[in-house]
Formats: sequence, C-alpha cells, structure tokens
Amino acid sequence: MQSIKNIFLLSLLFNSSIFIQSQEKQKSIIKPDKIGFLYNYGTNENFLFDDLDYTYSTRTYKLQAFYKLGNWKGINFEIIAQPQIQYIQHQLINEQYVTPDEENYLDKREEFSASKKMNLYGLEFGFVVKKKLFKKLDLQGGISLGF
Repeated sequence: MQSIKNIFLLSLLFNSSIFIQSQEKQKSIIKPDKIGFLYNYGTNENFLFDDLDYTYSTRTYKLQAFYKLGNWKGINFEIIAQPQIQYIQHQLINEQYVTPDEENYLDKREEFSASKKMNLYGLEFGFVVKKKLFKKLDLQGGISLGF
C-alpha cells in the first residue's frame, strides 16, 4: 500500500510540473514532447546468474518526460527526465560467505544474513541520439546520469 501511495505522490508532482504553462500561447520549454512510464523487475534468480550465496530483487517505477532538442543531418536529439522509485530486497543466504578471519565475523554474519528492504528515490537525466533507418525502424543510443 505504501508503494502505491509513493507512486501516486510521484505521479502527482511530476504531472503538476509538466502542465505548468504561461498565459501566452507560446511553446512552453517545460512541456514534454511525449511522456511515458517504465516498470522494471530484476532478480538474481535467473538461468544465467543464479548465485546461491545471496538473493536480491528490485522493482523500479519511472515516470519519463521526453524533450526534443533538435535535428542535425537527420539525427534527432532528445533529453529525458526520469523521476523514479526503486524497491530493493537483499539477503545473504550463505553465512559462510563471511569468514572467521574478519573482525567480529559472527556479528557480521548475523547482520548480513538478515533480510533487508531499501527504497531508493532518484531523478535521472538521459541524453538520446536517434537516427531513422527505415519508416518504422530507428537506431537509438543513449546515456544517462542520476542522483
């Protein structure tokens, strides 16, 4: 229930910032060209990387606002603003992973083998370069940085 409240609050703040416009009918800089929503689920329990020493999972919710920067020689440039919430769970399964040669290893085993839940709130910005190859096929590359 808490996650639904957080998503609603983030959505409300994000949408209210998008729809702020001046009284004049000029094209607003803060109005995005398109908006989106991204949900992602990740875990270590898969056929490629299942590690028996620990377990983790993460759920990510992102709101996305895409802003066109322009076009140069058929290459389109965009900026993406992405406020996000991540819910992370982590637990050390194999307590022998913490070895007796470490200081206070029994305390560390107890601490690390307890299930941990963490929330991460962030704002990520991305820079995207797109080139149309065919009518319905684009080549796209991007980089992003968040805090």
